[in-house]
Amino acid sequence: MTESEHTLLHTLGLGRRTGDAWRNHFVGSTPEIVELVAAGLMEKVNDGGPLSGGDPVFRATAAGKARAREIHAREYPKLTRSQSRYREWLNADSGIRFGEWLKMGCYRPGFWGVS
Repeated sequence: MTESEHTLLHTLGLGRRTGDAWRNHFVGSTPEIVELVAAGLMEKVNDGGPLSGGDPVFRATAAGKARAREIHAREYPKLTRSQSRYREWLNADSGIRFGEWLKMGCYRPGFWGVS
């Protein structure tokens, strides 16, 4: 992944664990931002103010959002069901072995009292 691609994903809050964009802003001017603006993937919102510490603020355009989805799909392919369960086990930090966790059905919705 290039630095520009990484900057575009960062602007939208996309990463390994997040598949949905939850923000759309980047504060500051970098060579990558200049490149993305020239490509029409980002646009300048303002030249800066008190909230941004005087730094310019940029956001992704519709074309930038579409490109970010392509990059995200390429860099972070959808996990298989088995891969998802293994990650759930790692995140649960339950103190039991993976095989036991599976046998107990801990991955099923509602097992921990949460649907």
